[in-house]
Amino acid sequence: ELQKRNKFPYRLVLNGAASKEIEWHVKHYQGRGLMKHFETGADLAKEFGIPISNLDKCFKEYNEIARTKKDPYGKKFFANTPFSTNDYFYVGVITPVIHYCMGGITIGTGGEVLKKNGDPIEGLFSAGEVAGGVHGLNRLGGSSLLDCVVFGRVSGASSATYLLNQISQGDIAGPASSKSGGGGGGPVPVSVTVD
Repeated sequence: ELQKRNKFPYRLVLNGAASKEIEWHVKHYQGRGLMKHFETGADLAKEFGIPISNLDKCFKEYNEIARTKKDPYGKKFFANTPFSTNDYFYVGVITPVIHYCMGGITIGTGGEVLKKNGDPIEGLFSAGEVAGGVHGLNRLGGSSLLDCVVFGRVSGASSATYLLNQISQGDIAGPASSKSGGGGGGPVPVSVTVD
């Protein structure tokens, strides 16, 4: 409903000066289709579906706030001003995404999923961003890959060990007992490993 009232989408608008300041990032995001380039303010206004006079008025008001440092919302820093419709622009649409979910499922050192009381849930293993506990308490760059690769291998090895133990104890039938060549008659834990 908010979108119907023209509240969305929110956009990040970079003028020429701001675009030059973070040029590498702009090229990176544009290359991934997350930012668009507009040669003029008229092109930008057309994208927004508004008359260029509205955009020009908005820029003039913003430039005056930047000049006087009297922003009604408390903004204190105004880099790369003034804005002008006689400039080029890079625009990104602001949209919610999950960058790194930081877990939620507590796992043990073997990747086994743990109950609230700390006991493992038999045959259930986890790795990567869904894993919580100590493995989900930070959000440093690369943590997701580390979680996926390291605990993916650990969970994969643990689940293979679990499955082999189940087969050797006769709790589930192994692949050889099936006429179709597939798994036997019981549930088989699944895990994915990363090489």
